[in-house]
Amino acid sequence: SFKCLGSSEKNYLINEKLYSRNKGIYLNKNISKNTIVDEKTIKFQSPPIGIEAKYFNRIIGMKFNKKIKKNNPLKWEDLD
Repeated sequence: SFKCLGSSEKNYLINEKLYSRNKGIYLNKNISKNTIVDEKTIKFQSPPIGIEAKYFNRIIGMKFNKKIKKNNPLKWEDLD
């Protein structure tokens, strides 16, 4: 019989804990200033750069304070 090296437990790296299983909020289309955030303007995808998906209900109804291009992550400083 052979002896395996290592452990059967997975020790996650810091980056794996922060980014691997979460999703972020990204823009679904090009946005102009003063557009109101709704379900049609955003989407969820990995990695979670900017605002995480768990804050979805908090941002609905807020306004964008600048123009932002499609597929960019949404950040708190982009909202009023």
